[in-house]
Amino acid sequence: MCLDVPVVFQGIADGVSRAIEICNSNFAKLVEHKIKGKITVHARSEVHNFDQAITPQDIRGFVANIVTLKAEAPEEREREAILAQ
Repeated sequence: MCLDVPVVFQGIADGVSRAIEICNSNFAKLVEHKIKGKITVHARSEVHNFDQAITPQDIRGFVANIVTLKAEAPEEREREAILAQ
């Protein structure tokens, strides 16, 4: 039996991304309704570093967010790097 690793783990990555979305929404609601003060948000990706202070007035009920994770085996990355040369 041959299993394709990204296919197997993509379901897990989808579940984790949904859990992170829920946590992010709940945190935004907490800041908006309970903390009622300024907080600093830190985020990092391969391209950008994000560091910004937000207040409850910045949130105003907009708690929807999108988190995307991609299941990728290290061997796949190596293969893509070799093919790109």
